[in-house]
Amino acid sequence: MAHLTEQTKRLGEHHLLYALVDGAHEPFIHRRILLSGGTYRCLYRGHLSETVQEIAPYLVLLQSGRTTTEWIIEEGIPNHWASFFASVHDIDFLQRHFRKFLTVQREDGQKLYFRFYDPRVIPLIAETELLDALCKPGITFLTPKT
Repeated sequence: MAHLTEQTKRLGEHHLLYALVDGAHEPFIHRRILLSGGTYRCLYRGHLSETVQEIAPYLVLLQSGRTTTEWIIEEGIPNHWASFFASVHDIDFLQRHFRKFLTVQREDGQKLYFRFYDPRVIPLIAETELLDALCKPGITFLTPKT
């Protein structure tokens, strides 16, 4: 937590620390986030079945001293189900922003789900315009210590 908090502080006092969590990685992730009492948003739209809720990606505000924050950092990093970023934007703005990237279109027109929130994907798009679009002003992806 300390390493991510320090990276966030260096960006400025108005930045908050967030995680993008891949609920599809483990069946218990969704339930733990739901029961945490913390601030989170699902990236999928509308009323979702329980099955879809369990595999959906979530945006979670990370706060010092919360057990959910510690759990996401301690388990999400080594198990590759959480990406971290800092932002000056509120969680509702971020939800709307990141929803735009859930699908991509191939050259033949076929739409595909894009799991940009998987921490193993971020390095693959690091030198692309797509990462620039994800990281609009006020959003900075962070590199956790493993």
